[in-house]
Amino acid sequence: MAYRLLIDLMSYRSEILVQLAAIKSLKQCVEDFDFEEEAFGPYLEAAVPLLATSLQSLHEFSSRQIVLGSLTAIVNRMDSKMKPFAGVLVGLLAPLWEYSASQEVLKVSIIDLAVKLTEAIRGDSEILRGFSIPVITFSLREGALYIEDSLELWMATMKHARTLTPDLFGLFPLLCPIFETEHTRQALEILNSYVLIGGAPFMNHYGTVVKGVFESLFQAENLATPAVAVITKVMDTILRSFPAEGHTLLVVPLTKMAMAILADKDQSSVTLAAYLSIFARVLLNDPAFFMQFLGSGTQDLRLAFIDKWIDKVDSIGQPSQRKLTAFAICSLIKTTDDQILNLLPGIINVCLNVYFQLEQPAGELDGFERDE
Repeated sequence: MAYRLLIDLMSYRSEILVQLAAIKSLKQCVEDFDFEEEAFGPYLEAAVPLLATSLQSLHEFSSRQIVLGSLTAIVNRMDSKMKPFAGVLVGLLAPLWEYSASQEVLKVSIIDLAVKLTEAIRGDSEILRGFSIPVITFSLREGALYIEDSLELWMATMKHARTLTPDLFGLFPLLCPIFETEHTRQALEILNSYVLIGGAPFMNHYGTVVKGVFESLFQAENLATPAVAVITKVMDTILRSFPAEGHTLLVVPLTKMAMAILADKDQSSVTLAAYLSIFARVLLNDPAFFMQFLGSGTQDLRLAFIDKWIDKVDSIGQPSQRKLTAFAICSLIKTTDDQILNLLPGIINVCLNVYFQLEQPAGELDGFERDE
C-alpha cells in the first residue's frame, strides 16, 4: 500500500531528502481527487506523530513549510477524525509561532493549520484559544501582513464557540476598524457569530457600536451584490434574535434600503430580494413600526412601497425568501387601513402564486432556485 511505504520513508531520518520527498508525496496523495478517508484512516496513528516529530526536528524554513503543508492537508481531509490528535497538534503551534519570527509565509501556514484544526474538532476547539486569541490580537493590533488569515482563524473560532467567553468578548473591539477595510465580508461574518452567540449581553454592551457599523456601511452610494448578501444576512440575524427591538438599531440602513426599492434603479434581483426579505422580517416582527416607519416622513410611502413590493415578488428567486415575503404580505390582510385593503387583490395573488410555485416538485420550479 502506498501510504504504508510513504510512512516508512518518512521515518527514514538518516536521509532528510528522502523523508521530505515522502512527506511531499503523502500530501499529493491526500489532496488527490480520489482520496478516501476510510482507506487512509488506519495510517493516521502513524502519520501524525511522524509529522509532528519532523516539525520539531527539522529546522530549515523550507523543510518546516513542507511538513506543515502535508499536515494541514491531512487535517483538512480527515476532519473530525483528527480529534484524537488535537492535543499533540495544538502543542506544536505556539513553539512553531515563536520559531517563525519574521517568516511571514511560515506564519500564514501555521495559521492555516490552526484554522483547519478548529474546523475539524469543532466544539472541542476551545483548546486552541490559548494560541488563537493572542495571534488574532497581535495581527490586528500590529497590522500584520497576515490579517486576512487571522480573520479566517477568528471566523472559525467564533463559528464553533459554544458560548461567548470573556476572552472572545474582549476581542470584539479589534473588529471595528476592519469594517472600513477590504476585509468587510469576514468582519461581518464574525459579527454575525457574535450576535448569535453573545445574545442580549453582547448587544446590550455593543449595540451602539453595531448600529454605527451598519450606518457606516450604508454610506456607500451603491453596495456591491456580494456585500449586500452578507450585510443583510447579519441584519436578518439581528431581527430574528431580537424581534422586539432589533429594528431600532437599523433605522438608517432600512431608510436607505426603502429608498433604493422605491427608486428601482440599478438594483440586481439578488439585492432587491435581500432588501425585501429584510422588510418582510420587520413587518412580521413589528407591524406597527413598519407602518410608522414608512408613513412618518414628509410623505406617506406605505402604499407606494407595498405596491412596489407586490410588483417585485417575482424577482425573488430563493424559496425561503419567497415564503417569508408571502407571509409578510399576507399579514397585511389584518389591517383596517382602507387604502392598503385596496391592494388586496394583489396581496392574495402574491400568496397564491408563491404557494403554487413552492408546491411544485423539485425539478419544476420554472427557473426559481431551491434553497440548499
